Amino acid sequence: MQERQREELAKQISEEEKKVKDLETWVAHWQKAQQMRDFIAALEVAWAQQGHDLWPETQKGQWITWMKRQADRLDPRQESPLSILDRRVELNR
Repeated sequence: MQERQREELAKQISEEEKKVKDLETWVAHWQKAQQMRDFIAALEVAWAQQGHDLWPETQKGQWITWMKRQADRLDPRQESPLSILDRRVELNR
């Protein structure tokens, strides 16, 4: 195999490995988001059964809304809502 062919093959392999790694990351984030959503749903049921007010204006309602946004941030299928965490890059400037 010629040097140019080896270089091209190495490039193709590297690109494929990156795509596989990206896919694995997306799947891991999707699974984590789903796990968070399952937890949030269970928490909502538990708090409702305990008689807590879960309207969005209440402390617990705001907490539930925040948790759902964090799950959405992880889910690669969702458009990521804005978060203060997105501004971390500004600290490195």
